[in-house]
Amino acid sequence: MGERRALLNETSLAETVAAVEDAHFFNRKPTPTSAQAVMRWLDTRQAIGKGYQRALCTPTDADKKDGARVFTGERLGTGAQTLHVLGEEAYRSYLLLSKWTDSSLTLTVETMGAAMGERLDQHYNGRYCCGPCSVSVWRALIAGGYSKNEERLELAMKYLHSKRDASGRWGNLPFFYTVLTLSEMETPTAKDELHYCLPTCDQLLKRYSTITEPYASRRTALLERVLSRD
Repeated sequence: MGERRALLNETSLAETVAAVEDAHFFNRKPTPTSAQAVMRWLDTRQAIGKGYQRALCTPTDADKKDGARVFTGERLGTGAQTLHVLGEEAYRSYLLLSKWTDSSLTLTVETMGAAMGERLDQHYNGRYCCGPCSVSVWRALIAGGYSKNEERLELAMKYLHSKRDASGRWGNLPFFYTVLTLSEMETPTAKDELHYCLPTCDQLLKRYSTITEPYASRRTALLERVLSRD
């Protein structure tokens, strides 16, 4: 069922956006007070002006020092990945939180969307930079960020299809993070990619259901969810 936890961790952007994602994934709507506290804190992280493209929220010193991970546990391997992926996840969190609180979007999140939207117009063709960065953009699009959402997500699925390999994965794209993204999509192309990876998901579930390593419970819940879909 997922852990009940405070959303806001002022020492870590990674932990904060993971807590928001945990609430979303396990369908535990946070209180308006808790959601608004995170939104106010994200405002301060964006105001620093050192985020990706000087638009997205900035990771904390702890995120940079300890080596941040995404919700499904894959570690972000470079400083650039940490800066961009956590920034996209913070943007997604802001969009989710605004829906939960029925709050109007602030200038902060509008600034994020406008600045990165221009960047996507110039550099996005389904792929954006590396594997983790691409998936983080897709997740922001799913949450309603940027523009041309359906068109851009279809380009993403075409790119993902081109990355299929012999192992039921997609080359250098982070497997669980990608599956998490597909689990929120209902388009035929997304369902096709999810169907492609189901044998791998089945194999992994047998492993993760018997271990207690960090992130195993989230991965197990994700695998069970996609394997139980029609």
